[in-house]
Amino acid sequence: MAVELDQVLTIAGSRIKSIPELIKENHVYWQSRWDKTLLTQALCTAFTSDMKVKGVANLREAANLAEVTEMLVASNHVSDGDHATRRKAFQYLGFRDFAERCVYIGGLKMMERIPIRILVPAEGMLLIPTPADFDNLKGALKDIRELRDGGQLTKDEYDEYHEFLKEYGERCVDLNDSAKEEREKYTKKGMITFLYPEATRSRNGLLQRAPRIVGDNYFPKEKGDRYIFPIMGWGIEEVVRSDQTIKLGRTTLYT
Repeated sequence: MAVELDQVLTIAGSRIKSIPELIKENHVYWQSRWDKTLLTQALCTAFTSDMKVKGVANLREAANLAEVTEMLVASNHVSDGDHATRRKAFQYLGFRDFAERCVYIGGLKMMERIPIRILVPAEGMLLIPTPADFDNLKGALKDIRELRDGGQLTKDEYDEYHEFLKEYGERCVDLNDSAKEEREKYTKKGMITFLYPEATRSRNGLLQRAPRIVGDNYFPKEKGDRYIFPIMGWGIEEVVRSDQTIKLGRTTLYT
């Protein structure tokens, strides 16, 4: 059996149990905790030597609009440190309230990686199944069909795997639906959704086109008094690397 399929089956087995618990315990939406925020900001400061910013007038306009209407922030994603550096930039520029109101959209793996899980409550976060999760599920279903057709799985084995993956898919849909409900609640309270449209790391560091499922779930479907504020940031990936390792040193943050 292919390694990739094994990985999906392992993840599915874990999430079939964890997703219902997250929904039952109201942990699909995580509110920020001040102690975790202080810790991540202290770490961010320790690794930062300088900050260079452009477009402050645009941020000021976005902050003013967010006071009276729904706002969605769309940003590039280069590092696990992105949440912390965005807050640092907002606060550095004097927009602490804007920073406090941001809720970051994050994949389930944010809660499945222990070092990151410890710091997750530093910012408000909404947990979702990512487009990659659904793509991996489709790939796994295709794999077991090919294994069955190739005689490597019996019909009973195939049926067992298929039901297992089907259940995983249903749990992902449950989480997605619950996330939509939670987003409606916190948006009505004036919170701001902060989204990485590509829903994965940007390979070239730039803001990427959103997969269709992200566009359908988060971007306005028609014109109205709702706004999307694009923002770019980089620099922290020099310290908090994409391979999940830390390079000791200081970096300049750009926003």
